[in-house]
Formats: sequence, structure tokens, C-alpha cells
Amino acid sequence: FIDAMASVEMAPVGIADDKSRKKVVPELTRHIGNDWVSVGTRKQPSLEVIASLRPDLIIADKKRHSAVYDSMSEIAPTIVLNSLGSTYESNIEQMKLIARALGKEQAMQDRLQKHQAVMDRYSKLIQNSEGLTAQFGVANANGLWLHGPMAYAASVLKKLGFDSPMTNTDKAYIPTSLEQLAQINPDILLVGEYTDPSFVDGFAQDALWKNLKAVKNKRFFNVTAHTWSRLRGIIA
Repeated sequence: FIDAMASVEMAPVGIADDKSRKKVVPELTRHIGNDWVSVGTRKQPSLEVIASLRPDLIIADKKRHSAVYDSMSEIAPTIVLNSLGSTYESNIEQMKLIARALGKEQAMQDRLQKHQAVMDRYSKLIQNSEGLTAQFGVANANGLWLHGPMAYAASVLKKLGFDSPMTNTDKAYIPTSLEQLAQINPDILLVGEYTDPSFVDGFAQDALWKNLKAVKNKRFFNVTAHTWSRLRGIIA
């Protein structure tokens, strides 16, 4: 939701930044500045802090905040959207709704037109003529979670021409063993690691890992977990 506000050059008074301001990346603060107040975690923001800021509008997440919707609505008009479970396409539609609530519909329309031109240019540059599949996942010290076709990252890859190799699930986030990964066997594998070493680093000497198409063809890539998994917008 921060990205939507940044896209129309509006600064929020408060952000649920998980008590870490650095999670709001410079690509966003260039547009929204640094004067906002942390209201706590995304999972459990502080209603007291939110109320103290006297906002004109609260934008809440359906999965995380439905239980406190009534309390939020007593503070300010509240719209509830789907951030945690959104896809690329649904996020674009939600950005339009946010813009309407902010009175910035024309500014958002102009910004989305520019974004579409960028995505079209990337699609032409990439041209996945081989029909390669691409899979993104995140890992920490204890496990690997692949992001299924209904997850945000997978829908961005789809937009750029890469289908997901996971065709038999409607789940967004799937805990995955090496054996299960070998069955999925994507042509391209991108993993964001939250720890170093991560669970995936333990696969390095295993024959199943070495025989993955992505590994054999040097199409395994380490990417920034925070960027790929948590930043869902057209700026970041």
C-alpha cells in the first residue's frame, strides 16, 4: 500500500514497518519522505499510535486486520484490501481503488500508463521464446518456501512471460523439501535467503540439487528476499 501512495506522491503519516524503518526502501522514501511514524508490525499495528496520528484514512490488509476493522473504523474511515494474498493484477486494481480514496485517480492513471510501458519493454527484451518456467522461493535457516502461481512474485514472472512449473496447487506459499523441488524441477530458480547460511545452502552437495535443470544450466539465482517477497508495487 505504501507503493500506491508513493506512486501518486502522497506521504502517509504512519506505516506498519515491522518496527524497522529500513524496510521502507529508498525507492519509496524518495517519494514519501521520512516524516512518517512507525505504527508497529504489519501483523499487529498499534491502534493507540494510529489514533494519535489522527489520520484521514486507514488502509488495512484483509488477512491481517479484519479482526480489528471496527476499531480502526472508529479512528478514521478504513478500506480493507488484500495485500498479503494479492497477485500482480489484483494489486494494480487495488492501487486504482487507493487512488480513488485519495482523490488521485488521474495521477494514478498516468503513473500506471508509464508502468505498463516499462513492463511491455521488459517483455520484449526478455522474449521467453524457449518457454522456460520460472520459480521463486524464500529460505531461512529452517526451510524453503516456494511461492505458488497465486503468489505475487509468480504473477509478476507470468506477466513477463514465464509460467510457473507448479500447476497443481492454489496455495500461495508452500513449504518444500529438496525431493519436492526436484519433482517441480523449474528451468529457472530464484531464491531469496533471509539467513546466511540458509536451508538451501545445505543442498549444495546433494545429487538431487545438482541434477535440477536450473542448477545444471546455471539458471539458479540468489535474489534479495525482502525485495522479491515483501515489496509489492510498481516502484519497489
